[in-house]
Amino acid sequence: MKKFCLTLMILLSGIFMLHSEYIHQMSKPLELQAAYGQVAYVSVTPIPAQGQSYIQGMPFNIEESYVLSTITDENGKVIPGSENGRLIANWSLISNTKVKLRISVNPMKHVSKNSSELSYYLHFTYLAGYTNAGGDEIPLNTEYFNIPMKDNDPVTVVRSDNPDSGYANIYEVDPFAEVSADFSNEENMSYIGSLDGGIYFQFDEVSTELIYKEKGNADSTSIPAGNYTAWVLIEMVSQE
Repeated sequence: MKKFCLTLMILLSGIFMLHSEYIHQMSKPLELQAAYGQVAYVSVTPIPAQGQSYIQGMPFNIEESYVLSTITDENGKVIPGSENGRLIANWSLISNTKVKLRISVNPMKHVSKNSSELSYYLHFTYLAGYTNAGGDEIPLNTEYFNIPMKDNDPVTVVRSDNPDSGYANIYEVDPFAEVSADFSNEENMSYIGSLDGGIYFQFDEVSTELIYKEKGNADSTSIPAGNYTAWVLIEMVSQE
């Protein structure tokens, strides 16, 4: 009899567990970063568009509001765009040497047909970690920059107008420029820093106006239907 009661209690307990509210548990990967000796590393990871209900990643529709700038049409109507564009990739950097980023870009064009060249902005955001030789954290005020330069971005133009490299425009930027003076000599150097952030894509005002004007025009020769692509090269170069 005791054995029967115990079996019945276990059975009822299993039934209660089956009917209890299910709690969904989420898990996310954790990337551990470390370095030793002389280090200079940059990584870019494209985001596939299939995630997050297609509101981020690549490929994307060039007519969607996420990738357009705010413009005013010929009737004075304001056509709202996005603030910084569409998130298309994640990027990270770690370095204990004096380096800067060199970013080379080409305009976006149709892959097989003659079309207008579409110019755009790349908005780089980042959260940075920075310490001096004593291990003290140094705060950074800058958390983003744009290619090409907007407002007071710490970006310089290296070359433009179709250089021999094959890229139409080349820019340089130092994400840690505001504290570079702390490392005037090797004795003061610890890790210059590390960062993680996102890369956002947005057409500039000129391209946005053209896309808006040709929207819905199946016979457009300047913005024909089909696939569009552009090449971007991100390099780390030593500072002079």
